Amino acid sequence: MEKLGTSTTFSLGISTLQYLDLSNNAFKKLSLSSTNKNLDAVLCANNSISGQVSIASIDSLSVFVGSNNAMTTLLCKTNMPALRHLFADNNSLSSLNLSGAPQIYYVAAENNKLSRLQLPEEASFYTLTCQNNELPLSALPRRRNMTNITYAPQGSDEISITSALNYKTIDGTRYYYALVASSTSEARSEDYLVDLTDWAYDASGSKSIDLTYMGKAAGSEEFTELARNSDIFLNTTTTYYGKVSFYKPFDEAYVIFSSDDYPELTQTSSHFMVVNSADDITGINDVRVDANGGLSVIPSKGTLRLSSSARENVRVYSSKGEMLWNGEVGNTTTTIQLPSGVYIVNGQKVVL
Repeated sequence: MEKLGTSTTFSLGISTLQYLDLSNNAFKKLSLSSTNKNLDAVLCANNSISGQVSIASIDSLSVFVGSNNAMTTLLCKTNMPALRHLFADNNSLSSLNLSGAPQIYYVAAENNKLSRLQLPEEASFYTLTCQNNELPLSALPRRRNMTNITYAPQGSDEISITSALNYKTIDGTRYYYALVASSTSEARSEDYLVDLTDWAYDASGSKSIDLTYMGKAAGSEEFTELARNSDIFLNTTTTYYGKVSFYKPFDEAYVIFSSDDYPELTQTSSHFMVVNSADDITGINDVRVDANGGLSVIPSKGTLRLSSSARENVRVYSSKGEMLWNGEVGNTTTTIQLPSGVYIVNGQKVVL
């Protein structure tokens, strides 16, 4: 279609229309309906289309090209028998469900905000591109039916597991932790188990993701891999797979996620403490600070590691009130070099 230079909604209901090309315009909205029941291809790349776009009402659609827009939702339906090629790269999608498209052959979904991607298990893909999203390994499909796939990097290598942890609130700040189990019986109890099953199985429900547990003991500057039976309780039976409990306290712990299916992508969990009792958490030397559930501050000898689930401005002050660092923090970890001492990070006291 000739460039229109418009900034409004495109809506056109013609039952005999088979091919629609709106590429390289300035449309902000796209409305497709069941009236367009014979559409085979929709091309709308390089516009300013935002919000939700629905292709769920067009059973005949085999090609959708919506690259380089600002879509936040691409609504499909449970049965899209004709869909073969979908290009939704360079948008703002947080999830994409193509499980109802058994004939899908080529999917381009890179450079979005995807944390969830659902694909039909029976499909034989030629190409999937999904790099530069927020996908955990558990959201990636099995590779057995794919010829080409590009999946790395993802926008953040840190996976938040705070939903699986206990937390204690001190002065409005959450400190995440797991409890030490004193026996195997306690280790099997839900009160002590950290349930990571949401990240331990791949998208097809298979046990293809490896979890490695790392810990730093009190007084140590180094993380070491935690040993089964002596440091942690692990059981690979279905009942306990993806669950862990701890036999010892650790100043700081985290989990490494890896998969033979995706060797170029290794992800780590958010850091947490392992304590004998919540009373051990004082809010001074503790390793993880989540201000209002967002800002994460992890102190180590000589460094502060900062990250946030949403972009946030952070200021670091000395104990004398001198501002030492001011900047914006997001999902990617920012490391600041500082000498040992007491610091105030966005109003919270942190000791190095």
